[in-house]
Amino acid sequence: MKIQLKKELTQVLEDLHWLPLKPVQEKTIPLFLAGRNLLVQAETGAGKTAAYLLPLLQQTEPFRDENRALIIAPTRELAMQIRETADTLSSYLPLHTALLIGGVAPGTQEAELKRRPQIIIGTPGRIVYMIKEGLLDLSSLKVLVIDEADMVVSTGQAEELRMILQYIDHPVQTVCFSATVSDTVNSFIKDEYESVFLDEAAISHNVSSYYVICEDRYRTLLDILKQQDISAAIIFVKFRSETVSLAEKLQKEGYLAEPFSAYVDEKTRRQALERFRNGRTRLLVATDAASRGIDIRDLSHIIQYQLPQDENTGIHRSGRSGHQGQQGRGIVLIHEEEVSSPLALDIITNSIPLPPGSSNPNDLSKPLEKEKEPQADVITLRINAGRDDKLRPGDIAGAFSGILPFEKIGRITVNDHDSTVILLEPCDIKELKIKGKIRKIRQL
Repeated sequence: MKIQLKKELTQVLEDLHWLPLKPVQEKTIPLFLAGRNLLVQAETGAGKTAAYLLPLLQQTEPFRDENRALIIAPTRELAMQIRETADTLSSYLPLHTALLIGGVAPGTQEAELKRRPQIIIGTPGRIVYMIKEGLLDLSSLKVLVIDEADMVVSTGQAEELRMILQYIDHPVQTVCFSATVSDTVNSFIKDEYESVFLDEAAISHNVSSYYVICEDRYRTLLDILKQQDISAAIIFVKFRSETVSLAEKLQKEGYLAEPFSAYVDEKTRRQALERFRNGRTRLLVATDAASRGIDIRDLSHIIQYQLPQDENTGIHRSGRSGHQGQQGRGIVLIHEEEVSSPLALDIITNSIPLPPGSSNPNDLSKPLEKEKEPQADVITLRINAGRDDKLRPGDIAGAFSGILPFEKIGRITVNDHDSTVILLEPCDIKELKIKGKIRKIRQL
């Protein structure tokens, strides 16, 4: 079936080089647009996020459809990734999103909700809190998307999700995405649904799986870092304290390594992830907080320093590499004393021994030079006024409509002290009269 998307969506897909659509998108989008309840199972890294965001954006009316869709994610990182992707895909559309996650002041999120967002993204605990406090109204909700539903279950958030479902007292289209399926996952969809199964293997075909049987994990890890052709790697450990200790040991060896776990505050985690994304950090030592929601170019290796707690966790760890058509390698370190365990035996059966490394590996003590990622062809302007100056999106749209056609004004975001506006054509402007005052403007 040929999928007809809005020209604004097609344009941004072309800008990002995301065409042609991926199989999960081609199979899911027509059913989504037809209003079906869906349970979609596809390999990690298959392009599931765009598979539900594109039809959501296709159906959503700008300046209308307040709180049309709620997207639930199991981790803050995944929720932030979804929000970033949603804002990117809607670059040519005047739509608003809101992000509801822990680690951010509820007052800030209340302000986002007052902007009447069409799409809300959040984690179960914070969504429940906002509902109970009377800050989030789901009475106009049309679509519920549950992403990585199996991880919602494995992280103990199923009851909070069920509480959210109880607050939704009217029929909504429910679309559930999960790498693995269980009776609990199925129960999240109240009414009849269609199943879309794309790949029983779960691990992306772009990821090659290897194992190493070792006597000393750390010495083996150093050998891997010295011998394998690694662009960037996530090294998974079990406990938060181990992310810090192992990262410090690697730093002393001269590597650009950094810890990443729920042990540190939200701002520190975001900064660490941004350094890893832009290549200033080459090795991210992480707990399973990073096993979902990290989609980074040039992430060549996933090293499981310790065995995962189960097969599904291992699948999602490995699935962080091999995204965006790139090849990835997953390496599991198995201690000699673990070889006879059922999980280790399964890993050995379904992967191969790690082959000898390169004689000229990458230098992980230096930042990685990355090619600039494709961006939508738009202009983003920052205005030196915001909510504290009593500005509203309509004030900004009205001011810019005096110099540009209304359809050329994209998404407007009003913060406490400043605002941003996306324009769909070049505009050389340094200041503009908005709500009776001259405001300074600069291009980002």
